[in-house]
Amino acid sequence: MGDKRLYNVTQLTIFYAWTYGKIISLFSSIINLYKKFLKTLNNAIIFSKSLASK
Repeated sequence: MGDKRLYNVTQLTIFYAWTYGKIISLFSSIINLYKKFLKTLNNAIIFSKSLASK
């Protein structure tokens, strides 16, 4: 009986670790996309300013 409980705890731990890892990677993907978006936006602003100054 004790072994079965240990097995269940191990399964849960693995499941939570996997889920946590998925959430972390999702967040980092969102942050990277956001950074790329900001960079593109910044470049667009610089580009439009350079067009306006001509």
